[in-house]
Amino acid sequence: MNSELKKLISTCCEKSILDISLIDELRDNVIYVTGCGGFVGRWLLELTLYLNEKYNFKIKVYATTRIWDLENKALKHLFEHEFFFFSDLDVRNTFTIPDDVTRVVHLAGSPDRKEIASDPLKLINTVVQGTTNILDAVNEHGNIVKVLNFTSGYVSPARFVSNSGELRYSFDDTSKLMAVYSDSKRMSEVLSNVYKRRYQINVQNIRPYAFVGPFMNLNKVWAINNFFLDAINNNDIVVNGDKRTIRSYMFAPDMAFSTLFCLSSHDSHTVELGSVEGVTLESLAAQINSLYGSNNILILSETQSEKQEVNVFTPIISSSLDSLFGDKWSKLSESLYITKKWKDINEPN
Repeated sequence: MNSELKKLISTCCEKSILDISLIDELRDNVIYVTGCGGFVGRWLLELTLYLNEKYNFKIKVYATTRIWDLENKALKHLFEHEFFFFSDLDVRNTFTIPDDVTRVVHLAGSPDRKEIASDPLKLINTVVQGTTNILDAVNEHGNIVKVLNFTSGYVSPARFVSNSGELRYSFDDTSKLMAVYSDSKRMSEVLSNVYKRRYQINVQNIRPYAFVGPFMNLNKVWAINNFFLDAINNNDIVVNGDKRTIRSYMFAPDMAFSTLFCLSSHDSHTVELGSVEGVTLESLAAQINSLYGSNNILILSETQSEKQEVNVFTPIISSSLDSLFGDKWSKLSESLYITKKWKDINEPN
C-alpha cells in the first residue's frame, strides 16, 4: 500500500471510530473471521490493523478464506502484521477453532448473481453447511464470548411502494434466482437461533445491506459499480430497470466499526446493518456523474407505468443501528467522493 493510499485509509478508519470506548472490550481479544476474501472482511481487517497500530488494541486475528490471494502485493501490509494469521478454509468442511479465540465473525457466502447462477447448490451448501460447521466448532470450543453471523438484508421481506404511498411486503418466490441466496441466509439465521437456545451460544445475526468505499470490487455487476465504471471510462452512465428504485449505501469504514461494536456488545438481537439514507438509481447515477464530469445519463426504461410499484431495499429503521449512529455516519455524497479518490490513487490518469 503506497503512502497516499495508507493515509486515506487511516483517515477513513479514524473518522469511523465514533467512540473508542464503545469497542474497548475488544482489547487483547482473539477474533476468528471466516470469508475474509470479500469487501466486508477486508475492511474489518483494515480497521483492526488501525486499532492495533494507533490505539494499541493488540487484537489477534485468525483470518480464513478459500480465495485469498497470498501473492497479492496490495495485501502485504496485512499478511506481515504480527497479530494477523491467514489460512485457507472451505467452511463446507468441518474444522476446529484455535483454543485462544474469544470471538467469531462468520462472513462466508456471496450475493453475486453470477456466482449464484453458476453453481446454486454450492452457494446453498456454503451458507447452510458452513453455518452449521462454524456453530459446531464454536460449541466444541466452549469459550467463545460472542459470535456474529452475517446473513443478508434479503432475509427481510422485500418492500414495494405504490404511487399513492401504500407499502407492500413480500418474500422472494422460491423459483427466483435470489431465493437461493436469501432463503439460504434465512436458514442460517434459523440455525443460529437453534444453537442459541440449545447450546446457549451468544450468537447475533447481522443483516448487511449495500456498502460503498475503497476496496470495493467494481467488476461486480451491481448498479453502483456499473455507474462508477461508466464514469471512469468516460462513457454514458446507463441506468437499467426502474430509475425510481431506491437503494442505500453505507460507507464501508462505518460498517466495519458498527460490526466491531456488535462484536463487543452483549446484545443478541438481529441487527440490520446499512444506511437508511435511501437514494433512487437516477439520483445515484447523477451524483456519481457529477464527480467525474458531465457525461450523459441514459435511462433505458424511461417510460414507467403509473401503476408500477417502486422497490425499496434499505434497512428497517426499528431493527437497525441507525438510532445509535445514523447521524454520525458518513453521508452518501462523502462516501462517493472518497471512493472516487481511492480509485484515482490506485489508477491515476
